[in-house]
Amino acid sequence: DEGPDSDTYLIKIHILDFINACLEAVPNSPSIAHLLLGFQCASDSIEISHEGAFSKGTSLFHAVLSIVIDYPVADQGSGLLSWLISVRRKAFQILKALWQSTLSSDLVMAQLRGNEFLSNMISKELILDATTFWDDGLINDEHFLLSSSSNGFLDFIRNRTILLQYAALEFRHVQKHAPAVKEQTIMAMQGYSISTEGQKLETPTIFDLFDFMELDVRKNDATPELHYFKTVDLSACLEALSNVTPTYNIKKVQELISLRQNELRNIGHLPTSKEAIASEKEAQS
Repeated sequence: DEGPDSDTYLIKIHILDFINACLEAVPNSPSIAHLLLGFQCASDSIEISHEGAFSKGTSLFHAVLSIVIDYPVADQGSGLLSWLISVRRKAFQILKALWQSTLSSDLVMAQLRGNEFLSNMISKELILDATTFWDDGLINDEHFLLSSSSNGFLDFIRNRTILLQYAALEFRHVQKHAPAVKEQTIMAMQGYSISTEGQKLETPTIFDLFDFMELDVRKNDATPELHYFKTVDLSACLEALSNVTPTYNIKKVQELISLRQNELRNIGHLPTSKEAIASEKEAQS
């Protein structure tokens, strides 16, 4: 993808959102989402055609699977990028909805095991620490929670949560697997795998994936830095637990700024396209 504003990225996002919405609306009944993903649908069941795109590994389901396993979420300059992590989260949510559904669980779990999903995912997981960059920012930066970096961090943790949920599911059923699948599952959790050449490869263990628990996000009670919306009173967005310094609820800040943006647009106070674009970015960040 060329960037978060590119046509290819936006199309990808809308497709993933549509499928997620369909699966959420009717999780245990055949829907257009299942048809798009490549399943054959009956009135109350789904199956895989032996001659269709699904059996050939070229279905939309396999494209979603490829996003979860292989989609790049970082670059060398800015570190982990929130807009790329978001794509992976949406794709991962589709897989989770499918394996949790009584309609599709058996079929999808078999596909994931056939693609060595657990070992592939664990071997490619990034291990986090305080020096990991998120949209060019560090987790202990003063304005981390007020920037897009926090969105990337949240989506990354959501992805990690789904992976751990899948690992737990596989571990609970490991005794029912064929010996080769059982061995592969245990090896993946212990932190190694066997390459196609028969070499033993070290990978993160299942315990390494709890790295986020050691990260300390710096709380920030500073007022978000705004330019176009600097006159907006953000005091209503402050929240505090007992004996804790109040901090700004970023979601409330974004909602309040969006309301103000709509007001300015309705009365014609965003006269140029350049200012409109700049205010749009500020409202979303």
